[in-house]
Amino acid sequence: MFTRDTLRRLRAIALNGVAWGGAWFFGVMTMATTANLIDGRGFLIDGWELAVPGGILFAVTGVAFSTVITLVLRGRTLAELSWMRFGLGGGAVSFLFLPTLISALRVISGDDMLGLSKLLGTGSLGFLFGGMAAAGSLTLAQLADRHLLSQRASAPALLTEESMDAQGET
Repeated sequence: MFTRDTLRRLRAIALNGVAWGGAWFFGVMTMATTANLIDGRGFLIDGWELAVPGGILFAVTGVAFSTVITLVLRGRTLAELSWMRFGLGGGAVSFLFLPTLISALRVISGDDMLGLSKLLGTGSLGFLFGGMAAAGSLTLAQLADRHLLSQRASAPALLTEESMDAQGET
């Protein structure tokens, strides 16, 4: 069945999808609220119409990116990864995946295909947000990893028979 490592990877993939979906949702809501305030319309909730479906689509895109990263970068540590290349990879996966997903969903629902300019616009937004989400999540993970490593290095070692023998305290 599933090993502990496989379940841990699947959980990480799902959580990354949630993080990407949340980033898209809050990004769109922030832009919509800012545009409403600039236009003098106050706080309106019309950003929900784009933020909720966009958040769901971007969550699925985050899962796709995490799956690609799990397969491509298997065996590498966080310290070995460049945030710039990781961000470009996230942007590239988002650029390709989002228009493909939207087109497939429109075909399944029986709607007409979107025009090329709308698909490229969606892909461009995906590249921008996907790149930022990937680079930001890697940077946060690297900071957390460094913090955990420094905590482990400064924590006192457990007293075991081997450590006591090495110190001559038996």
